[in-house]
Amino acid sequence: MAIKNFTTELKDSGKLTVKVDTSSYPATQGIDIQLRLTKLITPLLKGVDNADLSKLKSFSDLLSLNVNFERLANGIIQSIDNENIKDLLLDILSFTRVGGMEVSKKEIFDIAFSGEYKLLLDAISFVLKSNFDFFGEVEKADGKIRLKGKQ
Repeated sequence: MAIKNFTTELKDSGKLTVKVDTSSYPATQGIDIQLRLTKLITPLLKGVDNADLSKLKSFSDLLSLNVNFERLANGIIQSIDNENIKDLLLDILSFTRVGGMEVSKKEIFDIAFSGEYKLLLDAISFVLKSNFDFFGEVEKADGKIRLKGKQ
């Protein structure tokens, strides 16, 4: 199997179109990122009340769950530390260009996403959906990947 390339267009805070290009992770890096995300997300599920998690079909289904926000906040505090989350974000964005800039370098990341936190979240979402099938929300067409609802 070969490394795959993915492209989409997102909007910045000024509603300007920003091209985002990414490539699939090497296998060992993909496994590492999956494990780190699992360790981050698992404690957050402590905030879910009376939900049958086995019925979740996509990552976005988590938004429909009944959440105990006190337990959720405690899970977030226990699972996230400042340096590890920044390192994880940079690793997630490796092999990614936003507006032609290689954003996995801290200095470029800071410039590209200064005041552009929605663009950052959209770019991370695109990269994760491009690399991991378990998000299940990517549409492929004409050699490009488009996120559902992000045309």
